[in-house]
Amino acid sequence: MTPQEEIALLRDALDHIARIANASRQSTRRLDWISSRAREALRGVFWDREYLPEPKKASMDEVHDLRNTIFMLVRTCQTENMQAISAAVEEAKISHPSLFRKRE
Repeated sequence: MTPQEEIALLRDALDHIARIANASRQSTRRLDWISSRAREALRGVFWDREYLPEPKKASMDEVHDLRNTIFMLVRTCQTENMQAISAAVEEAKISHPSLFRKRE
């Protein structure tokens, strides 16, 4: 494989990684970061940890809080009380805003 073929192969792989990360059904900070990192590399921009820091992993407390919120939403939906469901969703939006952010 020539150096030009290898470069083309790597550029194609980075482009594919960026497209797959962008096309995911559920946007996450990590997928956004992966996509941004791949696009920056394709543009020839060296990675700068200060400019594009890696996303933090959720702590176990955050995971437990999210799990509790999901259980609360499920229990509320089982009541079929639309007012209670609406209130539970609003509470979840306040507690976990990243779950409800709009995709660009």
